[in-house]
Parts: sequence; structure tokens; C-alpha cells
Amino acid sequence: MIYTYKYKSPLGRILLAADEVGITGLWFEGQKYFANTLPDKHIPQETEILTEAKHSDKQCGRFYCRFPMDRRSHTEKLPAKWQR
Repeated sequence: MIYTYKYKSPLGRILLAADEVGITGLWFEGQKYFANTLPDKHIPQETEILTEAKHSDKQCGRFYCRFPMDRRSHTEKLPAKWQR
């Protein structure tokens, strides 16, 4: 099952998605392909993985802002399950 959580980041509102294994998606509200790979059946509920992702943002100095600049050390600890 996929769980979602809306998060207010310094860059705007983010929708995080995860299953029991790890993060499966991250979208900024208003982006062109917002939640385009999110299954119709999902539960809007904060889970342990989504909480960890939310707290990682605060612990490592807004990793969402810095991640593209190759600061992966803090995000490597978050389990991810990317879909294509």
C-alpha cells in the first residue's frame, strides 16, 4: 500500500509518498506532472518512513534544497524505492 503525506518545505508544499519499504515519490504542488505516478489507491497517513523523511529535512539543513548540489550524505539513510 502507498501512503502519502503533505509537507510544507522552504521551497513550497511537497507531497511525499512511501510504501512499507521506502520513499516512492516526491512532488511539489503545482508542478507539471504532480503525482502522475501515484496510484489511485493510496492512504493519506504519516508513516515511520514519511516521518523520517520529514525530520531529515530539519536535521540536515533543508536537504531538499541542497540535495541537487550533491549533498547526499544525509539522504542516503532514507530508504527509497523509485519507480519508472
